[in-house]
Amino acid sequence: MVLERLDPADRATWAMYYADHVARYLFAAEHVRGKRVLDVGTGPGYGAVILKAAGATAVTAIDLSAATVDQARARYGETGVTYAVGDAEALDAHGPVDVICSFENIEHLTHPDKFVASAARATAPGGVLFCSSPDRRATRPFVDGKPANPFHTHEWFADEFRTLLAAGFDDVDVRAQVRGFGHAAREEAAAGVRVALDVYAALARRSLVGWLHRLFGRGHWLDSARAAGVAAERLGAGSPADYPVVAPLLVGITGEPFCHLAVCARPRPAAPR
Repeated sequence: MVLERLDPADRATWAMYYADHVARYLFAAEHVRGKRVLDVGTGPGYGAVILKAAGATAVTAIDLSAATVDQARARYGETGVTYAVGDAEALDAHGPVDVICSFENIEHLTHPDKFVASAARATAPGGVLFCSSPDRRATRPFVDGKPANPFHTHEWFADEFRTLLAAGFDDVDVRAQVRGFGHAAREEAAAGVRVALDVYAALARRSLVGWLHRLFGRGHWLDSARAAGVAAERLGAGSPADYPVVAPLLVGITGEPFCHLAVCARPRPAAPR
């Protein structure tokens, strides 16, 4: 299932897929107290609220979509976050800031190198860029030289991602966000329960009791089986704690690689325009 923009207003989908997205913002939130922050590609805007609640003195959240910005402003405008239309490849007007967050956005850009150069110019001396993107090891194989995800223009291995970001920052620490082994085990267990319930329900539909219930139109244990299947799926949902950001050496110990999360410092003042 390809979900590029989760919306907290869609409670059922949000509950199933929010965890890794929020985990990235919580990781960055540990570094924003007293800082000026720019959230690039904010989408529905919830991440900017997390950063503001963590003690940032000012948070500007930008997105290329005016409709998305209007929605985020209507929902979260009273939190103190400034929402604005902005291009990730042209951040100069929004700097200087102390922290830039760009999560799961760079892979959508036509010119990711322009984003890196622009982010370096917009980052104040001593500032930091937090940038994440899917780990190509974990995504589907390329098709005709392009990512299988139709919304992605680029995907990178860790060394490629580091090289890209090093064009604008002298200190690039590429960490890994992993899907914890505990979460993977719960997902597998939930999938097993769903399969068993599907088999049970299929057999029950062919039974005499199932035929009689369909004939008289009464709800029965088949409905309960369907409800149990939904419950099993939700039991497999993760939490932010299931998607920690770790040093590369801890991949394979804590979980399977999910995406890169780079911490980029020492922006180059003369980054090319």
